[in-house]
Amino acid sequence: MNFDNKNKNDNYQESIQRIVNQRNNLLKEIENKINQQFGNGNYETLIKSIELIYEIEEKIKRIKELNSLQCDLLEYINPTNSMVPTSPFSSPNFPNSNIEIIDQKQHHQQKLQQQQQQQQQQQQQQQQQQQQQQQQQQQQKQQQKQQQQQLQQSHTKQSPKKQGHNSKQQFLTSLEKHKDQKEENEENEENEENEENEENEENKEKDVEVAKSNKPKRGRPSKPKPEYCFRYGTRSCPYWRKNVIKGELVDVCNACGLHLMKKEKKDLMEKQKNSIKNLLNNDEIITNYDDLGFVLYN
Repeated sequence: MNFDNKNKNDNYQESIQRIVNQRNNLLKEIENKINQQFGNGNYETLIKSIELIYEIEEKIKRIKELNSLQCDLLEYINPTNSMVPTSPFSSPNFPNSNIEIIDQKQHHQQKLQQQQQQQQQQQQQQQQQQQQQQQQQQQQKQQQKQQQQQLQQSHTKQSPKKQGHNSKQQFLTSLEKHKDQKEENEENEENEENEENEENEENKEKDVEVAKSNKPKRGRPSKPKPEYCFRYGTRSCPYWRKNVIKGELVDVCNACGLHLMKKEKKDLMEKQKNSIKNLLNNDEIITNYDDLGFVLYN
């Protein structure tokens, strides 16, 4: 376990050394840039060269990030004896610089302070709004009181007889209005109750009908009513049965076995109708009706 901890500490020390090396390299680059540009003491070009200032600012940001990384690593290694690195610009390579690096913790504290200030400002604004609303409500109440006082003064100016008469009339009209309103409310309630009862009865009837339709039927299914045979004209067969002949579903008579296609059945039905019409129109007694497609017996 001690060996593992030693390896971890060695790795952290190496990473811290790499961070310090990168920071020193960035500082050297900044120093070289300034010496190249302002080695002759020409400080006017410092104000004009915006690109150089942007480059220096980006490198300073990177140095700040490296400082925060170094702080985190030092705190992780020695949480009790954590050491914050000093400003890299206080080195002998950069003696006359007033640039200061803000620690990440200080930056976080500043953010927290800003948030607290914003919250306080919002609370103050809300309080001000509430005060304004209260003032408006008080003003409205005062206006209402003034209006009521004016109305009372106008009533007192009238003669006492007229005033008493008017008060009686007002009382009677208010009673009549109250009675009318009460009757209307009772009628509306009765109508609503009646409508609800009617709807409930209709729903009950529908439920009963649905229950009857869904109720399973007991016993054997009822047979269809017997039909006349197209050949013999009798009810000897109880019903026509369906059968597949030549790949088509046809009607087959149980009595004679006559099977008819859809077209043939239709033709025979028309023939029967025409023959019955002729019989009704003809006064002669006909005993044999083979031509009609069925036989009638005397």
